[in-house]
Amino acid sequence: MTAQEHERGTLPPLHTLTERQRYGLHCVHCGTQLAPDSAVELGIRYSGDGTARTAWYPRACRRCCAQRATPDIDTMRATAQRLLDPAADLPTTDEVDTLILAYRGMLMELIPAVEDAANRRPDGDVTRSDAEAGLREARVRLEYGPRSSALPALVAHGQRLARAVVCLTRHLGWLEAAADGAQGARS
Repeated sequence: MTAQEHERGTLPPLHTLTERQRYGLHCVHCGTQLAPDSAVELGIRYSGDGTARTAWYPRACRRCCAQRATPDIDTMRATAQRLLDPAADLPTTDEVDTLILAYRGMLMELIPAVEDAANRRPDGDVTRSDAEAGLREARVRLEYGPRSSALPALVAHGQRLARAVVCLTRHLGWLEAAADGAQGARS
């Protein structure tokens, strides 16, 4: 979840927050104590009556961000197709670098959303197990970089990330359908 998404009014009012929440030590949503590696920065905020301004530094835990964020699945899938479509023109090195960064960002957004949706399913649930396998694979993809800086290696790496994006968007859709009680074939 980005700070821009929080601009839409999803931050709690300042007067309802504790001092630790205002200064980013605890999640602004649930009050959980935050560690540096588990916090999502929501950007510096200012409040005041015009004569005096107060700065505050809200942060949130990844779980709350995943619960509040709704990834734009259609845009993610369309962007992933840029490198997966065999009929597409070969991108330049700069375009591939940009797509790789975009795919990495998408995966970082999708992983907590899929985790949260999977954790709401019972242990042993097939949809949950499949999603957990997809999550493991996506994490592996994030750990590795391209084998070289040559364009074919960059494209291959980008394609691996793009396939992971498509995989997690599908799992998220299946998990949401399972939560809604939908039956039927996966697509």
